[in-house]
Amino acid sequence: MRKLSVAASISLDGVVQASAFRLEESKTSATGVLITRYVREGEVRTGSFPRA
Repeated sequence: MRKLSVAASISLDGVVQASAFRLEESKTSATGVLITRYVREGEVRTGSFPRA
């Protein structure tokens, strides 16, 4: 899967930096709980998305 979310983090100098994330792992427990792990994947790419 590709980028699913974008998060902002605050660095020590107070500047907010946005980062793109990629889904690394996804599991579903026996009770139906979804457990996911994301990893940073660089800067956020901007642009247009085609309409569905």
